[in-house]
Amino acid sequence: MQNFYLKSATYCGKNTFLNFKRAGSERTFLCCSAKEKQTPTPKCQVLILTLHHNMFSPDELIFNAAERSISELSEGHFGRRIWVLALAEPAVLPANRDFLTKVLSAAHLNLEKDTLFAEIPAALPVHFSTDLKRRRPEQVLIFGLPPAQLGLSIETPLYRPVHFYGVTWLFADALSVLEPDKNRKGQLWSALKQMFL
Repeated sequence: MQNFYLKSATYCGKNTFLNFKRAGSERTFLCCSAKEKQTPTPKCQVLILTLHHNMFSPDELIFNAAERSISELSEGHFGRRIWVLALAEPAVLPANRDFLTKVLSAAHLNLEKDTLFAEIPAALPVHFSTDLKRRRPEQVLIFGLPPAQLGLSIETPLYRPVHFYGVTWLFADALSVLEPDKNRKGQLWSALKQMFL
């Protein structure tokens, strides 16, 4: 296996160019826009991981994207010590948030006041262990994200609250899948009643 490594990052206007080197050969390509930071952003790193399947042979390694802390992506006041993590779905973002707000309201929860809420892109690896120790949530609701993406080595059925790491967890389908599906919404509601009512 021959490893590429990131040799340099060049900024030209709003664009980030990343230069990779391997055993005398180099490949440079446009990664993504860097409007706010003058360093390769996590989105750039995720894009690299996505693109490398098309750019390089399967046995060639580029590098692993730096994992993000979920706290960095979260917002809210955390009044009830509930963490809500949802798959980021930009095309239906407003509808997803409205649906989630209504679901939580039915369980007497306020998204902004009672929770920390994060939307996580599908290809972005994150780590949760440090956040669990530091913030100590009592419940974690996860919509559309597999445990492995959060650094969790577990298998658990959807819509069934489970207790581990001192926390009650609930995994469910993505919000865009849930919203039009009466059966899934019923399963979610039964689980939320068990946890909060």
